[in-house]
Amino acid sequence: MTMNRTTYPVACLLLAVGLLMQACRTAEPVQGEVPELNNFRVDVDFMHPRRWSSRSVWDYWVTIANDSVECHLPYMGVKYQADFYDEGLDFRLPLTSFRRGRGRKGQAEMELTFQRNMTGYRLTITLYPGGKANLYLLPTNGDGIGYDGEWKAL
Repeated sequence: MTMNRTTYPVACLLLAVGLLMQACRTAEPVQGEVPELNNFRVDVDFMHPRRWSSRSVWDYWVTIANDSVECHLPYMGVKYQADFYDEGLDFRLPLTSFRRGRGRKGQAEMELTFQRNMTGYRLTITLYPGGKANLYLLPTNGDGIGYDGEWKAL
């Protein structure tokens, strides 16, 4: 089969389009990175209790602003020690410690500790570039609980 003047450019064009399509299919998606944030809010929409089934929730959040945490979260778990004046996870407290790091694929990982009455809390937060967030709250006197939601900068 011989190529004439009209079929040769068409064949080259089809070959170039095919190679370009193959390159687009195998290319890695571009992932952004979570910026260094000091002020952000996580709107929680799902909770993962340790001893019960996971469930959807609404109108709950955690706000990290400067050196404090404002928490309005549901809790389902076993308390191992009674804490007087325990009003649940609805408070605003100063942070005892704050550690920040970078995870895989541009995610930001933070570990915060704070104290309320006789109970200490460790909150681990993972922020993903797409706007999703995972939280894990571990009180010193009870079961840990996980949360999922979406974050936004303040």
